[in-house]
Amino acid sequence: MKNINKRTATIALLTLSILCSCSKVKLDTPQPSGPKVTGVEIVNLQGDAIILGGHEPMTKQVQVAATPSSAEDLDKYYFTCYSSDNSVFTVDETGMLTCIGAGEATLNVVARNNARIATSCRVKSIGVLVGSIDVKPGGQTIALTQTPGGATYSAKSNITVSPSNATVKELVFSSSDPAIATVDPATGIVSAVWEGQTAIRATATDGSGVYGEFTVDVAVVRADSVTLSAAAQTLTIETPNTYTLNVGASSAYSIYVQPGNVSSLKMSFNSSDPTIASVNEAGVISGLSSGTAYITATTTDGSNKAVTATVNVVKYLFTPLDPSTWMLTSSPVDMTLGAHSFGDLSNMVDDPALNTGVAFFKVGNQGVPSTGAYFTVDFGTPAVFNYFQIAHKMDFNPTSGSYLYEYRYNLVKDIRFYGSDDDLLYTDLQNVTGLANTNSDPKSPNLVRLSATHTWRYVKCVLTPTYPNYNSGGDYDLYMFVKDFQLGLYTLAP
Repeated sequence: MKNINKRTATIALLTLSILCSCSKVKLDTPQPSGPKVTGVEIVNLQGDAIILGGHEPMTKQVQVAATPSSAEDLDKYYFTCYSSDNSVFTVDETGMLTCIGAGEATLNVVARNNARIATSCRVKSIGVLVGSIDVKPGGQTIALTQTPGGATYSAKSNITVSPSNATVKELVFSSSDPAIATVDPATGIVSAVWEGQTAIRATATDGSGVYGEFTVDVAVVRADSVTLSAAAQTLTIETPNTYTLNVGASSAYSIYVQPGNVSSLKMSFNSSDPTIASVNEAGVISGLSSGTAYITATTTDGSNKAVTATVNVVKYLFTPLDPSTWMLTSSPVDMTLGAHSFGDLSNMVDDPALNTGVAFFKVGNQGVPSTGAYFTVDFGTPAVFNYFQIAHKMDFNPTSGSYLYEYRYNLVKDIRFYGSDDDLLYTDLQNVTGLANTNSDPKSPNLVRLSATHTWRYVKCVLTPTYPNYNSGGDYDLYMFVKDFQLGLYTLAP
């Protein structure tokens, strides 16, 4: 009995020990759990973006999902959406996207309880597409006649874009043949170029591919005749279509093209002997050596009308009279300007290398007569002359040895020449107008051939300023500065 009881007690003790061991293991092992939310994704992307408008709806509900989808804490996550540019699209608290304007912006999605759980995507807002472009007058042809000043037509002002609420109404314009007519891509201004027809297209820029088109028909008026003008600038007119040009000189003769409404005045020019006289594309003729050359001007409008001028290129010898024997008198001059006046009248006719001159007061100053500032040359005995030379409006600083390009002096516009044998009765010889400003190049004064050869003992030169009434408030524009005056005789070189 004891033995059984003893064995029974032993078995009971063993069983309790096992139960206690199992209970301990269960308490020390963690309970198993699911994954947590680590990210978020936008579900309804079209490629890598959400598209609004165009062929898509103007509004869309953004759809987001936390990841992984098996996360046990999904129910704890709520997301907020933001637009980077509300002028492109907006998004409300429910995640509804609304197209506002054309363009691209970014949609940002952020978890409310964990800012590290976030994502973003592009939103392409296309808006309402252009449905049609009505070009007025639709289907008709716009006729333009080219003129030298150009012929234009405004296409943009005659176009209607539909529907009226299209988001992007900007158009781009193009020409099928820019050699006939060009068109400004932005403004739609059509400019005629030359004869023919071309299609002008206005295309929507919203990606719809819609365009409108019309035809431009350009006509031209061709030349009937070409003649030379009687006025030939500095060319000497000998007979109609025959001119004389000095070696080293350049000039252009004027051309008349008929009818007056020709489409193009452009001419091509050719010289029969470019070693004697050359001519550039603008029709400027340059005398290069003695001889005769024939300059032909031809229309380029297809009419092939032409005119030819005979240009005799000659070389003149210019022999100045000796100023050392001259007696000079004048209207009042300024003797106090120092570096600008340099003293007496002889400085006006001395060696050009000395850079000296004289400042003449204008009318209304220091007793200058109303007839104008003047100077008189007494040769002592009658002298023969047919050209003169003069530089004016110089502002030379002898200290620095340079010309100062400050507007200290008035320009000499005209010089009127008078001749006399007794210094009492003077004969009007010639009024020379439009003298060039020699301030920018003091080494190249005006050298002018007179219209005739004269013989006189006395020569009086009356100076007219370009700006007779101009006064800036200072004294400088009261004067006309003259230097390098010369009279002489030119002859034809052998």
